[in-house]
Amino acid sequence: MNKDHAVQLICTTLEQPFDEERYLHFVGELLNEMDASKTFIHRGNYIPKSFRSFVSQFKRLGTYTDPDGHTTDVLIVYLKKETSLHYARTMQRNFIARHLKMRDAKDAALVAYASPDLEDWRFSLVRMEYQLAVDEETGKVKPEEKLTPARRFSFLVGENEPNHTAQQQLVSILENDRDNPTLEALEKAFDIETVTKRFFKDYKERFLELQEELERVRVRDSHVGQEFIRKGLGSANFAKKLLGQIVFLYFIQKKGWLGVERGQPWGSGPKDFLPALFANQKYENFFDEILEPLFYEALAVERPDHVYPRLNCKIPFLNGGLFEPTGGYDWQGTEILIDNAVFENIFATFDLYNFTVREDEPLEKEVAVDPEMLGKVFENLLEVRDRKSKGAFYTPREIVHYMCQESLINYLDTALNLRPDPLAQKPPVQDDMFAVAKPTQETMAVTKYDSIVPRGDIETLIRKGELALQHEAAREAGASSYEAVIPASVRAHARELDEALADVKICDPAIGSGAFPVGMMHEIVRAREALTTYLNSPLPLGRQGVQSKGLGVRAGERTTYNLKRHAIQYSLYGVDIDLAAVDIAKLRLWLSLVVDEEDYKNIKPLPNLDYKIVAGNSLLGYPYQRRGLEKLEALKDDFFDEIDPIKRQILRTQIDQELAEIYKNTKKSLGYQVTVDFKINFSEVFREKGGFDIVIGNPPYIKEYVNRTAFDGLRNSPYYKGKMDIWYLFACVGLDIVRKKKGIVTLIAQNNWVTSYGASKMRNKVIRDAQIINLIDFGNLKVFEAGIQTMIMIFRRRVAIDDYSFDYRKLHGKELEFEDAICLLNQKENPKTKYLT
Repeated sequence: MNKDHAVQLICTTLEQPFDEERYLHFVGELLNEMDASKTFIHRGNYIPKSFRSFVSQFKRLGTYTDPDGHTTDVLIVYLKKETSLHYARTMQRNFIARHLKMRDAKDAALVAYASPDLEDWRFSLVRMEYQLAVDEETGKVKPEEKLTPARRFSFLVGENEPNHTAQQQLVSILENDRDNPTLEALEKAFDIETVTKRFFKDYKERFLELQEELERVRVRDSHVGQEFIRKGLGSANFAKKLLGQIVFLYFIQKKGWLGVERGQPWGSGPKDFLPALFANQKYENFFDEILEPLFYEALAVERPDHVYPRLNCKIPFLNGGLFEPTGGYDWQGTEILIDNAVFENIFATFDLYNFTVREDEPLEKEVAVDPEMLGKVFENLLEVRDRKSKGAFYTPREIVHYMCQESLINYLDTALNLRPDPLAQKPPVQDDMFAVAKPTQETMAVTKYDSIVPRGDIETLIRKGELALQHEAAREAGASSYEAVIPASVRAHARELDEALADVKICDPAIGSGAFPVGMMHEIVRAREALTTYLNSPLPLGRQGVQSKGLGVRAGERTTYNLKRHAIQYSLYGVDIDLAAVDIAKLRLWLSLVVDEEDYKNIKPLPNLDYKIVAGNSLLGYPYQRRGLEKLEALKDDFFDEIDPIKRQILRTQIDQELAEIYKNTKKSLGYQVTVDFKINFSEVFREKGGFDIVIGNPPYIKEYVNRTAFDGLRNSPYYKGKMDIWYLFACVGLDIVRKKKGIVTLIAQNNWVTSYGASKMRNKVIRDAQIINLIDFGNLKVFEAGIQTMIMIFRRRVAIDDYSFDYRKLHGKELEFEDAICLLNQKENPKTKYLT
């Protein structure tokens, strides 16, 4: 099949509402050879009981065997509820996984998921993960599925979705109609990383065009130039935030929140509001006449009927700082006349891609631009200065996922199971990993490990909590074969675990695009949702007065949105030296909230994050004092939820004045590097807990001989040493700002710190103040595209405990792939992977 015919086939099939005949023809061309001798249709009682509320009909069209012997079923699932297509993702995946396990252990399925009365549908590849096991009775080797055995990759297709991505990914298989595609080739066609790189390339080009145009406007118009100087605006940061605002609205329009007709409900607006607004009407200047009013009036000012007269339609009030003028510039008095052609290119590019408000998970990946992918794009964009810039390197989502889960497991294990033993006295246990002098410390009380909730049970809650929700739903539906996933100890201590999760304080001192705080938020929410089933009485959602401030206590209020908002308000903190990174991290958190806002009758304004995610230098520090902090904390608490723009500005001014007074007006400024002292800016954390429970992140790697100015102001630090890398300072500061005897520090950084001369002070601090929990060394494998060797390290502030040990794993070999890293994290056997323990 030539390329034109392949593209036409994709368009004919995937640009239309689901049609069974078109789908059968398309799959037949995609796979070339399919055995259609064993088809079936299941409905009614033939659908497993636990899935009947979601699935109305289930069809197998045939089975395909690839050249490597892998078998793939071709299926159609007709869903009962319209919302199931978008929200019951675990159910959809588990339904197919059950089928594949029961049908001679098939390897995969190509599935069309269709819902009644919906113009869109989902084209998915569900891939099983088996590992071989020996049957003790027969001695035969057989595949054995894991508890979470299936991964799903999906294209959202149909009448309202562009198929540019599907064309790019699938056309090569259709062109090659002589050879049968392998399952590996099919999985590659659903590869999200390919889309991420392509979208970043296009996004970067649009950003550079916008930046260059802003620079021309600034030079051409002296009034604009003077306003930029007065407000400290740069064309790069202005362009980054403006593009971020536009892409945020691309997600909002997918929810049908923009351009809603008078009297119609939220969710009924056009899914292409922005590009249609640009195309259907002519403006002399789209930014000055339409975008600025849309951002800074329509979305930023509350109106009783939500109708914005200029556009004669309903626009939601979202607030939150995203829709405040960048740097506080005078948008009404300053005409920034950006060429309309720039926005024409932006919309033309964005319209090529599918945007989805559902975020990817390790087992569930949609081949579309989702908020998590956008975080990667933003992370890359941070270092882009000109057309020669290649962008930064971001932390792969699998590693973020692992680090967040491990941090939370260690936090809960420490919070619930480590108790002081006042009867025992013993010097702290030392490890001899490093050949340096033993520290001298006062005798510490030995800590008892009570195993109230065994660590293995905590791991089950964190790693399999979402699956537990599915199993509990199945049990309630009468499927007796489903056993409870959540261990008895977790069910018995659900209250304590839930309170600990509500109460956790987390900081990323080099937040970048916000990948780690967002990842931690997702893990907290999933675990708390899994615990909801076992909360038998009304519970506060956290300590320190959280109940009176936040979410209420009724079970019905424990929605995903409310739990996310609670985590953002009471658990997540971050700092970055780059103002653009701070803006991006805030946007990521706002997006995460918006995707789960399902109360369309009462769309809630976004919270203000100015004093949760802070711009400044984490490493400079400042002499600590308590004076005046109580007033500062009260003002920040009021600011978080304030929606009135005048009151918000008054509060912001008061907070900034309080900070200036506390810092005695002597904040050191190094360009845009402003001191951030954690005990001052986040004083509520230190008042309540004495420090953060978790410090997590991927700190910057900067060697002093490469960038000496990055170390300006840092050479007086007690942790400074010549020939060092700046991330050593982040590790030391991280250990300083976590709770004593309980705090967890989780970093991914270069693996040479155990021997590097410049890391000697860091090593001494680790030995003196911390205990190693995990060292996961990726050896020669470079998990970042920047080509550096890294390891994951997890430390706990030192406690005296009798049976202290730590987990050390390392990859060996030269020809390593990223899959080897995943195997290392999961402690799974791999021919190229060896462990040192």
